[in-house]
Amino acid sequence: MIFRGEKIQLWTLRLARFGVYLLLAVPLFSSAKLFFPYSSTKGYLIMVLVEITVVLVLWLLVQRPQRWISWDPITIAITVFVAILQLASIFGIDPTFSFWASIDRITGGLMWLHILALYFIVRILFQTKEDWVRLCSVAVAVGLISAIVHISQLVGIELPIGSRGGSTLGNSSFFAAYLLFQIAFAAWIWLEAKNKRMRRYGAFSTLILIGTLFSISTHASLIAFVGALVLALGVWLWGSAKEKVARTGLGILILMTITFVSVVVLAFVPGSIVQNTFTDISTSSRFVVWDIAAQAIKDRPLLGWGLENFQYVSLEYYNPCLGSKVCGSEMWFDRAHNKLLDVGVEAGLLGILSYLAVFMAAFL
Repeated sequence: MIFRGEKIQLWTLRLARFGVYLLLAVPLFSSAKLFFPYSSTKGYLIMVLVEITVVLVLWLLVQRPQRWISWDPITIAITVFVAILQLASIFGIDPTFSFWASIDRITGGLMWLHILALYFIVRILFQTKEDWVRLCSVAVAVGLISAIVHISQLVGIELPIGSRGGSTLGNSSFFAAYLLFQIAFAAWIWLEAKNKRMRRYGAFSTLILIGTLFSISTHASLIAFVGALVLALGVWLWGSAKEKVARTGLGILILMTITFVSVVVLAFVPGSIVQNTFTDISTSSRFVVWDIAAQAIKDRPLLGWGLENFQYVSLEYYNPCLGSKVCGSEMWFDRAHNKLLDVGVEAGLLGILSYLAVFMAAFL
């Protein structure tokens, strides 16, 4: 009887993990015949799979309560961040819309609750290094398939997923950001996996994914990739047991910090080389929208306007310059296109602080 109970627990664990693997494959789910195929279709599928997997995990915890994770700093930080997003939406200007969100975005309070549930699911189901290698290997496999789709689009092969580019994500910038994560996962497998075949898989995948990234015409992702390499080098050297090597790593990190702060400051100085360069590779409307976001944060500094409500902010503080050639010819925005400002508008200063706390907790 005990053997049968253990077998049921094992199969429950396997099914729950399979649910997570299916979640990793959601980026591949796309069809030109679907309404908003690149966003809402994926969003609803994520929520369905999370809810099914939650049931399996809860059953597993009843049988194996020792699998529950501890409240470490990053778990607390993520939970607090999502809680503040919910509070900001409740006290925002349109709580109902903030909870359900627009059909093309699906990033309201409901989705954030599912993301938080997914975080706990993954932490509960994958607790050893070998578990995480398998999880990352599945994520990388999905990334490779999406890379093949992208390459097919480049050579003119028509696929039934639409023609917007960006592989099955429908947006080149989103696809590039997605690849950055897959490259990191593949490189980690290459360096950390015990199995030689798995390390070769990681090395091969890293090279293929990097090549795919450089075939995408997005400047931000390439800058982020180079910056990540320098950051990884600095952190690696800083962790060395040799004092001189550690100092070199710390120097790299300090230099990166100074460079980053200088670039951010110069980006807001009219006529500076940074602002002019940014305008050339992006659009001058970004600075107008950022100013709108800053005004909105000043008016509701504590908890902001609520999730998904930037469209109201865009109308409330509309700048007549928008729509003209001087400001990039774009008129309407539902995002600030700056993560910190977006969080600030939606959840105020508390949202920004809790968002940054997640990254700080990751280094503790």
